[in-house]
Amino acid sequence: NGKSCNRDALGTKATLIVGQERFMREQVAANGFSSQSEHRLLWGLGNRAVPQVRIEIDWCGSGQVQTHTLDTARYHRFVQE
Repeated sequence: NGKSCNRDALGTKATLIVGQERFMREQVAANGFSSQSEHRLLWGLGNRAVPQVRIEIDWCGSGQVQTHTLDTARYHRFVQE
């Protein structure tokens, strides 16, 4: 993560694509309870029971976008190429 900008990939944007809907999250320096700095990006799918979704990761500082297909109901780890 963060090869072209910073070690924690701050400013990287990830967009989850579920059918025709898009949900974006951005990696920020401080979030979580009492500034504990949770670095995971989480999405709740609610009643959208689908086995797979797509994600687009726009890495900070590179202009490079990675696209992946993900299984739902699990964690995934990404490293900038």
